[in-house]
Amino acid sequence: MSNFHHIVTRALADADFCEQLVTSPAQTLRANGVEPTPEMLKALSSVDANTVRRLAAAFGKSQAAT
Repeated sequence: MSNFHHIVTRALADADFCEQLVTSPAQTLRANGVEPTPEMLKALSSVDANTVRRLAAAFGKSQAAT
């Protein structure tokens, strides 16, 4: 699994990690083997942890339905 996939998967599954990613994106990405680009940081600046939690919940419901 690539670092990107690992980070996305973890952000969806781990609320604490998601909060770290949203509040300290550069440090969190570096700690997980990703050198953040300005584009990554810009994209993360428009994300909030509640949105990610809602997305994770929606995926959980869709997975349960299959």
